[in-house]
Amino acid sequence: MQAILKSVSLLLIFPFLLSCGEGNSTNTSTENQPVASQTFQCQSINSESLNPDQNHWYSPSSSNIDDQAINQCNSCLDPLNINNKSCYVDSFLRSNICTGTSCGDIQGLFTIYNSNGYRLALQHDLRFQNPDLYPRAQGEGCRFILWALDPVIGVEDKNRRSNINYWREAYLASQSSMQPSYPRETLGLLIQSALTRGQHQLHIHMGTLTQEYQQALLALNTNPDITQYVSINGYDFLVRYVPHSSVDDPYLNIDLFEKASQMLPNGEADMPRYGLMTALSGDLRGIYLMAALGLDRAELNYRQQYQCSFR
Repeated sequence: MQAILKSVSLLLIFPFLLSCGEGNSTNTSTENQPVASQTFQCQSINSESLNPDQNHWYSPSSSNIDDQAINQCNSCLDPLNINNKSCYVDSFLRSNICTGTSCGDIQGLFTIYNSNGYRLALQHDLRFQNPDLYPRAQGEGCRFILWALDPVIGVEDKNRRSNINYWREAYLASQSSMQPSYPRETLGLLIQSALTRGQHQLHIHMGTLTQEYQQALLALNTNPDITQYVSINGYDFLVRYVPHSSVDDPYLNIDLFEKASQMLPNGEADMPRYGLMTALSGDLRGIYLMAALGLDRAELNYRQQYQCSFR
């Protein structure tokens, strides 16, 4: 609580933090989606980590709505990126305000923890409490976001996005770290593409599926060897059914980033342009992996009749 009270000073320390954390787009049809941009390959040796960075592609800042990080191939720790608006959440989580296990500000509360040697932050987004300042967040009382705190960008960061299973971490958090927990039958996990995301650091949105998505998924095939195509809310999705080995831990030992890359027409070269969404099948025996150009986080529902909070 003391750390949260300290965060009042954020308005002075991080003057632009109030507007970060999400894009400004309110996409509901393909007319509002960003144009499919050309992507480019990063250098084979990453200039930030000095580690090999083969087959890592990026979308230039000029093609992105909100992610204007100067060096798209590097994380928010790059000196050219660290003060960019698209890295403010990451900078806040690394600040002295968040040195403990919890912190917060006007945007929400964060709990910080370790998993298998990697640091993560779980956010309960509270912008719905200030609809005048954040009109897009009005009513979104059950919006949670998982943030990677180790240097990793997003869906396109081929050589760091699977350091740990971030999809599994988001699923486990949705079942154990908040109350009430998300119903598994309607849980949706979503990562925006570089075209539409507001923040450069990897983060996964948690919400529930709308009726349109629930109905569309019920009609899909459970053959894991085929790529299916379905249009929902103006998005043309590529879909792959991925069987799992554990009903209790369905995301265990599955690299969904790699499976998405294999599904896209141009493989890794397409990853900066496509957002990903996952949901369990109706019988809970598999995962539907969905990819769409410029997918926006607003495709999930964050509004419920009940109140949500951390446990």
